[in-house]
Amino acid sequence: MKVTFTPRSMIFMGEGKTITLDENNFEHLQAALSSICCLKTGPMDQQNFNPANAEAKKIADKLMRGR
Repeated sequence: MKVTFTPRSMIFMGEGKTITLDENNFEHLQAALSSICCLKTGPMDQQNFNPANAEAKKIADKLMRGR
């Protein structure tokens, strides 16, 4: 696979196929990565933490204070 970077896009070439990632399809990549990585959507202040134990609660509280 060969990847070419341009000022406004990335072009992936390989196996007789070319895929261009630019502003027209970036949202699809962003959504796929969020889904794959189990990322919550929305700003941090709209997300809730569900700590598993006391130590996790301390970390969650610290993150909440930093918002």
